[in-house]
Amino acid sequence: SGPQAFEYAVKQVRAARESGFDGIFASHHYALGPTERMFQPVPLLSRLAAEAAGMTLGTAVFLLSMHNPVEAAELTATMDIIAGGRFVFGVGQGYREVEFASFDIPRATLGRRMAEAVEIVRKLWSQDHVTHDGDYFHLKDVTINPKPVQQPGPPIWVGGDTLGGVRRAAAIGDAWLTSPRHSKAFIRDAVAVYGER
Repeated sequence: SGPQAFEYAVKQVRAARESGFDGIFASHHYALGPTERMFQPVPLLSRLAAEAAGMTLGTAVFLLSMHNPVEAAELTATMDIIAGGRFVFGVGQGYREVEFASFDIPRATLGRRMAEAVEIVRKLWSQDHVTHDGDYFHLKDVTINPKPVQQPGPPIWVGGDTLGGVRRAAAIGDAWLTSPRHSKAFIRDAVAVYGER
């Protein structure tokens, strides 16, 4: 059940803290179907912060391409404050058909939407009166408050499951997040591509 899964997550964080782990990261998916469970990462991490004193909290990854960057900037600024300036914003574009179809977002636009959203989120975290006229998002004189503790903002780690995605991570992020699905051969190639970019 949902309550049992939540209690298990709380126990996991307590055990991780007591065992000397230094970070807790939460995944993000939508519409997993009737047999899987996954809590939404920002409310989950907000609650788990009480059990994770002194630990880094982060998303790995938040499906930024499916969100408005103003919403994402406000959620993550709040999360950074709750985490005492120890939040990492791991983002990804998504890959599951049911997710982008449910949000009515064309698959071909996901990477570009994410890159544009990262640019906007960074501005909103550190500036007032942000105006942006892009391909996917349009803002006029937007200010969020409160801003994150970390300035100019939390680190943004970008997931990439293809070599093109790794290049994008190097271009727009502070780090590249790999997936446990990848082979050692892919990771070797990807690290080289990341380093070149």
